[in-house]
Amino acid sequence: MPSPLRHPHLLARLGRKSYLILLLVAAHPLVLLSQSVDWPIVVANEHFALRLPASLQLAEGTFASAEEDGQQYLIVSPGRYAVRAQPTGLSEEDAAPGVAREASLVVDIQEGAEGDFNKLGDVLAFSDDELEALNSELRTGFVGEAEREGLISLERWGGTGIAELEQTPAVHVSYIIGIPGSDSDTAIDMYMVYNNDSMYYITLSYMANQAAAWKNDLLAALESMRFERR
Repeated sequence: MPSPLRHPHLLARLGRKSYLILLLVAAHPLVLLSQSVDWPIVVANEHFALRLPASLQLAEGTFASAEEDGQQYLIVSPGRYAVRAQPTGLSEEDAAPGVAREASLVVDIQEGAEGDFNKLGDVLAFSDDELEALNSELRTGFVGEAEREGLISLERWGGTGIAELEQTPAVHVSYIIGIPGSDSDTAIDMYMVYNNDSMYYITLSYMANQAAAWKNDLLAALESMRFERR
């Protein structure tokens, strides 16, 4: 029996680009992730993958599924976001724009030209003044307009710093917002990973009064992420 990855019906269902990406990633150390092997591997492109906890699901219609040697792969379709995950069982009609009702994990990839961004893994050596300027810029960009229009209230700004995602340096921003009509504030962590000709915006969000239910799974997904240097 042919491998599912090489089966002609799978090629027809995934499309040639996704099929070729899956062939590459299935045999690549990029996806030798440490989290539970029961979790599916989400493949956004040949340079980025993560494991998805059972408590989260990709938004309907944004991926194709395949299996190889008992491992499930979710191949993300081209679209606005590279990855958009929400609580398992939550329908699109239930999800609020931008932030899911209880929790969400969103990855957006900004494509550029070679050399537009730092190379993956390079030390992010910001001076204090540069980091403060970046902090001000991000605060204005992430919450400024929405706050002025009354769509959110900024309850706490945790500031901007440098974090390590499995030895990959990233810019990290944390903050808490209030949303009119919600019975809980929303906690948000944003990470920005540079990779030469692209930048990954990774956003984890969850209702603050449900942190015990969501924070660990979101952090596990974050820690499972693997990037390939471009």
